Amino acid sequence: NPYILDFKSDTIGLQEFIWSDRRNLSEILNDKAGYFINYFGIGGRNPINYNNFDDKHIGIFRDGVQINDNFFGGFDEENISVSEIQKIEEVSNMSSFLYGINSSGKALNIITKDAFQPTLFSQLRYSQDRYGALFADFSLNVPFSKKFNFIFGINSHFTDGYYQNSDFNVWRGRLKLNFYSSPKLNIKTSFYHTKINRRLNYGLVYNTDDTLKNSNFAEVRDLYTYERFSNYYFDISATANLLNDNNSLTKFIFYTNNQSRIYRNEKSGLDPNFYNHDYHYIQYVVDLKQYFHKYFLGIYNFNFLLGANAYFNLYNFSYPHNNSLELTNDPIFIQKNIYSGYFKIDLNVKNLFLSYSVKEDYVYEKFYAQYGIESKYKIINNPDYDLKLKSGYNSTSYGIKSYFFTDYGIYNYFYEPWTKRYFEIGFEARYKSIYLDAYNFYWSYYPFTPFSLRNGSYSIKYLSKYIDVSLNTTYYNSNNIPLIFLKSDIVYHNFFFNNKLDLRLGLSTKYFPNTMITGAFSMDNGYHPVSNDFFNMDFYVGARIGTANINFTVANIFDKVNYTYGIYPYDARDGFLNTIARFSIVWDFNR
Repeated sequence: NPYILDFKSDTIGLQEFIWSDRRNLSEILNDKAGYFINYFGIGGRNPINYNNFDDKHIGIFRDGVQINDNFFGGFDEENISVSEIQKIEEVSNMSSFLYGINSSGKALNIITKDAFQPTLFSQLRYSQDRYGALFADFSLNVPFSKKFNFIFGINSHFTDGYYQNSDFNVWRGRLKLNFYSSPKLNIKTSFYHTKINRRLNYGLVYNTDDTLKNSNFAEVRDLYTYERFSNYYFDISATANLLNDNNSLTKFIFYTNNQSRIYRNEKSGLDPNFYNHDYHYIQYVVDLKQYFHKYFLGIYNFNFLLGANAYFNLYNFSYPHNNSLELTNDPIFIQKNIYSGYFKIDLNVKNLFLSYSVKEDYVYEKFYAQYGIESKYKIINNPDYDLKLKSGYNSTSYGIKSYFFTDYGIYNYFYEPWTKRYFEIGFEARYKSIYLDAYNFYWSYYPFTPFSLRNGSYSIKYLSKYIDVSLNTTYYNSNNIPLIFLKSDIVYHNFFFNNKLDLRLGLSTKYFPNTMITGAFSMDNGYHPVSNDFFNMDFYVGARIGTANINFTVANIFDKVNYTYGIYPYDARDGFLNTIARFSIVWDFNR
């Protein structure tokens, strides 16, 4: 598979989220251990956090091409349609830094639907949500020959919003061309375009009275701001088998990301305290990888990865402040390039797996070394049960490759990095249909804090013929995320009517005790640090009938007003008529 970043990665398959009717990447990940989503509403830029690494240190890739926002950091989930996703690759915590920039916390690779269909194939997904939210995605797969196929997709998603100044709409288009010239070479190219129009109310005004549930009484912090994005992505890649070994492939990728953003406040002409901003950046990237596979004495299995890449970043923007906090309207233009070389070796010896990764970055006339080590040892291997111990450590440079913004403008264009170290130890176990994954971890910046393994991530699954149960929890002592967050999913699945109906009934629950509301503001009394318990339960039904998947969700069954960040309700149900939160149907059409 030419899209995979690391052959040792774990993957989240399509079956794990299509039945639960997830609407975007953040909702898919929010069901898994370690992930916590700062929720800014439907259509919002909902940051992905992992093990307390914020979104500026989570690398997001699409088919091996990094698509992070290299200007503001982080990732805007609305650049990807949920209908594009076939599976999600999760790179190991110890080697994520190797693949791209700003990925010291985690690397996630979205593998898109790219099957070579033997006949003309199309798919349509339609979803209807509350508050005027509609989603439609159409894709078409055309096999021109046995070696060449074409994929086209177009998507629209919009909502009127529940509160004032919260409407949103997005258009996405995608084109992919796949050319399998021979068994030794394939060439792929793709083009993506996204236009996002998003109103920004900056959350609700905090009120001790229960007025936030009803949009007629809730007061928003801003009625006048909005942003508009226009994103262009293009890539071309070639995968070649030059060494006559399917595990020793050569990969070349060239891609570019061109993004513009306008920020406007409709009161700017009346109030000098409001400003308008324009941002534009273009990124060109060249990446070359060579894999080698060697097998010695019948027991030593080596995999090598040798690679290099270059990032050419062009920034052009207007901003009302300079670094001395003086007003300026002069446009700012900056060009910054990044060059990297990296190496990874994996060794398998019977039940032992060892891995070492190292990367050298040349950034702004300075060198920065990063490395990671990982080990796994299977001490019990039985058809009915097994046990595997695992551990790892890495040391990476943090925050060297993107801008850092404050409310007063750009604090530093490219600030000096910190060294981060990360360590984890745990185990994976299975007893028949029960699976357990648990590890404790520690990370800190320089100067290092006292070593401690009190932070942990734990998950258990029970998979049977008719019932699947998953439960996971993460503990982390931080002010940025809840101390403990618990998530569970219980699914009943069965076939009916001579296997023509595949039916699934699920119950998804999330509980975050003592969640900090970091953006609790009052117009009269200013900032209010507030902590509330978060409890949300959804009931969903999924059915596969012929060539159609049908889903509906009863969201927030107990009608709780929940918050995960600021005063942005997680899923306000607003009474009986909005009990069924959303309905989705996906049709497959073959010629």
